[in-house]
Amino acid sequence: MRCLDFLFIFQTLNVVKKYQRTYRMKYALPEPGYYEDGNFGIRLKNVVIVKEADTKFNFGDKGYLSFEHITWAPYQKKLIDLSLLSPEEVDWVNTYHSSCRDILAPHLDEHEKAWLKKATEPIGV
Repeated sequence: MRCLDFLFIFQTLNVVKKYQRTYRMKYALPEPGYYEDGNFGIRLKNVVIVKEADTKFNFGDKGYLSFEHITWAPYQKKLIDLSLLSPEEVDWVNTYHSSCRDILAPHLDEHEKAWLKKATEPIGV
């Protein structure tokens, strides 16, 4: 049996009451994962800050929340099945990888930069 699991493990978050925003400026660990029953499992983990989103519209004056990445590591492209992604999801991965390059490259030597460039090359459908 194959299982694709998308979990959000919230650390140090307040109890959320219905329709209230208590997540602001907390952090979360989105953990998309892939598991083969009786065989193995893989989780990809990032740390994100939950913050108020800057949106044009505001339904019922309640506001919206968004995520801001604070850890940056490219996703292993061999683990991505492009047939399961929409064009918008492909764009998201490519944008994320571009941000990884921009943020990490100044801290790397030439050998590490070469690896990063290859690891963050755009994917396509």
